[in-house]
Amino acid sequence: LPTNAITLNFDGTLDFNDNNLTITDTSKVTVNYDSDNSGSVDTELKIYSQGNNSYISTKAVSGTITNIENVGTSADTTAPDITSATSYSVVEGTTAIATLTANEAVTWEKTGGADAAAFDISSSGELSFSFTPDYETPVDTGSNNTYEVKVTARDGNNQPSEEQTITVAVVNDATESPTSSLYEFERTTDLTDVDTGIGLFNKNVLINYLVTELSNNFGSLTSLSGYSSDLAGLEFDFKTERGSLDMSGFGETSLTITANNVVYRGTPISVSGSISSAVIEITLNGTFNLTGSAADVENGVYTNQTGTMTLGSIITVTPVGGSELSESSFLPTNAITLNFDGTLDFNDNNLTITDTSKVTVNYDSDNSGSVDTELKIYSQGNNSYISTKAVSGTITNIENVGTSADTTAPDITSATSYSVVEGTTAIATLTANE
Repeated sequence: LPTNAITLNFDGTLDFNDNNLTITDTSKVTVNYDSDNSGSVDTELKIYSQGNNSYISTKAVSGTITNIENVGTSADTTAPDITSATSYSVVEGTTAIATLTANEAVTWEKTGGADAAAFDISSSGELSFSFTPDYETPVDTGSNNTYEVKVTARDGNNQPSEEQTITVAVVNDATESPTSSLYEFERTTDLTDVDTGIGLFNKNVLINYLVTELSNNFGSLTSLSGYSSDLAGLEFDFKTERGSLDMSGFGETSLTITANNVVYRGTPISVSGSISSAVIEITLNGTFNLTGSAADVENGVYTNQTGTMTLGSIITVTPVGGSELSESSFLPTNAITLNFDGTLDFNDNNLTITDTSKVTVNYDSDNSGSVDTELKIYSQGNNSYISTKAVSGTITNIENVGTSADTTAPDITSATSYSVVEGTTAIATLTANE
């Protein structure tokens, strides 16, 4: 480029105010320079702005215009503006929120926010919840049913808009049928006959969810890693095979329950892909402490429950047309802590659970010696759940958890003995709870 001095003149009115620079009148830039470094200015360029990044330019050499052309840029360097609202309100049970808009064609993306895991956004701007929100079970950062996400729009030249923070309030559905907050479970001394399908926490749902999360959706498998995606698509039916619960640790304000080698065995409800069969066996050992006031405990009521457990695990896979393969310790082997939020009431025949109930599980996801992950499973009643997963304090996932199949055995509700008069053939019509 020429090394001698270049003069520049700008034609237009500049108005500086507190926040903006305003340019009025036709604007032109004039550039005069020594094209061959001979010591004499011989060339003049004029660039006229027509607005909207459109220009006309002239070039004059020794006073004679030698060229006139249109000048522009092939890329749009102007950032898009988001034109849609920054706050919305939806009724609980609704996942669709709004379709976001901008002043030009754009693609959309999530770029942050305190509750980013609660949202999905399509490239076309359709903003929705990643789960079905429940007013009675808020899982936003503030636990006040106000969820926050940050979004950015990019135009066809990848120019980003300013990041916009959007808040979404979940409001109560006044027409919703209330769900009872009281759940009863039959007491039994036989672990193989525990009725898990009533109301609050379904064993199959919880164990399937914990296996999926603790194994990182079976991504923790090494020798069987080739079957991870097929296993991730299966739903297992878990049975309690054996083990014991020692409830001898009674105190004035507490009860200690010790689980000794309680074994859960799970088989797929159905199989597909490259697997012809699979079995998961989990061995639980742990101590669980139930506490309450002396007056409550005297009546069999415990208001706080905490515990620590370890899990032994083995998974066996039989490929289609192949031989059985196994891998052990695919779940974390370090201690896992568990807290249960709800009131337990033991009486002669039943265990009754009242109040909003939540299970919190904290664990060391990579066996590094440091607890880094927290799961929370909120029961909404009737085997309906919302779960959150937080890694190093940041919620990374929120979802609805459930089971696609009814794995709860029916209960016969009719009598076990009858009496009929001789000569009568009809006895009774038997009944069940479903």
